[in-house]
Amino acid sequence: MYICGVCKKEFNCHKKLGGHTSSHRKTKKHIIYNSNPKICKECENPISWESYKENHKIIFCSCSCRAKNFHKNRK
Repeated sequence: MYICGVCKKEFNCHKKLGGHTSSHRKTKKHIIYNSNPKICKECENPISWESYKENHKIIFCSCSCRAKNFHKNRK
């Protein structure tokens, strides 16, 4: 028997286990992100997982925070 290290589900074939474990990749990243989320450079609120997964270089939680920071730094 082959056992998934994440959810402990059992499989009779290592190929089936391999296919199954790939379903946990997004879940693992999401869990890791939730334990240490990125913080907005302007308002210091956490950046949502949905925004972060689209662009890993994101540093603001919203367009308004990005604009506020831009105008503050321009003066």
